[in-house]
Amino acid sequence: MDLKEAEQLAEEHLEPIKLYLRIFNTSDDDDLMRMLKGSFLRIQQLIHSPDPPNDPVYLELVYNRVRYDYNEDLEFFEENFQAEILAQSLLNSVGESDE
Repeated sequence: MDLKEAEQLAEEHLEPIKLYLRIFNTSDDDDLMRMLKGSFLRIQQLIHSPDPPNDPVYLELVYNRVRYDYNEDLEFFEENFQAEILAQSLLNSVGESDE
């Protein structure tokens, strides 16, 4: 995934992440866009999803990473989601080797 794709996904998921975080104003939109872009890129680095926009586990990890970032707890995200990240990364690597 490149930065342009991450930006496009961030734009598509701005309103859903605001609902997820129960944010009903626009004052945090720029910060949320930055968090979404960074999260899409980082989660892709970690799990190598073959189809990020249509991978529900990928999107769940992105939304949770944004939640941690928004609450200023980002340093705990990878540790707290280590099992999910590892499991999805292994599933995706097995899928790549089967092709």
